[in-house]
Amino acid sequence: MAKSKSRKKKNTKAVVKTASSNDKKKNKAVKKEISRTPVKKKTKTQAESKIPGFINKTRQFFREVRIELRKVNWPARKETLASTAVVIILVFLVSTYLGLVDIGLSRLIKYILQ
Repeated sequence: MAKSKSRKKKNTKAVVKTASSNDKKKNKAVKKEISRTPVKKKTKTQAESKIPGFINKTRQFFREVRIELRKVNWPARKETLASTAVVIILVFLVSTYLGLVDIGLSRLIKYILQ
């Protein structure tokens, strides 16, 4: 029974029934007392209590963001410039292609409607 006492969970509200080896034979359960946490009374209004919680959550969020940004493997300047150049060239090519298709379809529709 000493082992079960060390595994006692704190701050639970239920009553746990345990049985020792002797009690199992007799089918008698022994009730174990569990400590209960006291209920805190709210003295502030709900609006007042939400504001500090919101501020603390926001601060915690930005702390975590800063920690995660430190873990990021940032690319070197050369890699960044190369990637930027590729993106600009591809945007230019796609926009040229779409512009030509637009002009061609516009002329085709004008020709059909005349």
